Amino acid sequence: MTRTLTLLILSPAALVADCIQVDRLQVHASDLAAVLPAFGSLPAGTVLGYTPAPGLRRFWTLHQLNTILERHGLPVLAATNQPDATICVERPARTYSAQEVEKALRTALPQDAHLELIDYCRLPMPSGDLRFELKSLSSHPGSADTAPLLWRGGVQYDARRSAPFWAHVRVSVPQEGFYAAKDLTAGHVITPADIVHDIRLVSPLSPKPVVTESVLIGFECRRAIRAGTPMQAELLTRPRAVSQGDSVQVIVESGSAQVEFEGRALAAGRQGDSILVENTQNGKRLKALVKAPGQAIVQVSDSNDNQNSARVGTRAGNLRRPALAGGAKVKETGIEFARPVSTGR
Repeated sequence: MTRTLTLLILSPAALVADCIQVDRLQVHASDLAAVLPAFGSLPAGTVLGYTPAPGLRRFWTLHQLNTILERHGLPVLAATNQPDATICVERPARTYSAQEVEKALRTALPQDAHLELIDYCRLPMPSGDLRFELKSLSSHPGSADTAPLLWRGGVQYDARRSAPFWAHVRVSVPQEGFYAAKDLTAGHVITPADIVHDIRLVSPLSPKPVVTESVLIGFECRRAIRAGTPMQAELLTRPRAVSQGDSVQVIVESGSAQVEFEGRALAAGRQGDSILVENTQNGKRLKALVKAPGQAIVQVSDSNDNQNSARVGTRAGNLRRPALAGGAKVKETGIEFARPVSTGR
């Protein structure tokens, strides 16, 4: 069967510079049918191509239009006296208002936040959902809480497409917690007079202070802290429980047996640190865990508790003693017990 081609005249009016506005991801046959009746023979939802990105235009030449018509078995368009004649398609765009931008910004902030919109992107954007996330709020290091912040967001459209958007804002949120009441030096041990509980308006990017006093009192400053600084756990550390050269009570544990002796710390340590201690009576050195100020523990592990009990004294400094039942404690005296007499077995 031979298809008869009917030559349709493409009028110059249809090939003007004004673009066809298509506010969706794809260009359908119904979009071109308004200026080119030949495309009215196709189902309205027939996809002819994709719309360009916002701010750009897509052009179809006469040859490209005829290729589409031929692909669908329709008569082609006749040539015109305009060899560069084209059809233009673009995505409609608009400029967002300050009210729309502020509404989108407040969606990402706590209800009690203070917001001042200074400036924002005024370029034409596609119609869509204007979104901002708090994690995209940025500032220069060391800037004051009242300094303008750059907040990057975007316009979400066509489900998976996005156009970048920005705004300059001043924003603050109420923050409750403990702050430094005065300048504190490195190594200073925190007392109740060093901190103050307050609710302040700060930048959402400001570090969050500790809200419980008990986790601050008695702790040591890792570095100098200026007055007004939020008190954070990472700024503090446990105070030294043992200093180098201190006398410490060393407890050697093995199973149910314990041996105590006086030792000397060969290094400084905080609670939970492992340090080296020296038995002051015989010079033996052991690794011990700092348990409390002036106290350290040595734990001896073995598969046989009975053998452990007999060896506790030996491990603690080459001292031998009989095993004691019931977890009894033996105060170190430096006496060396004799070995048990062999039975010949």
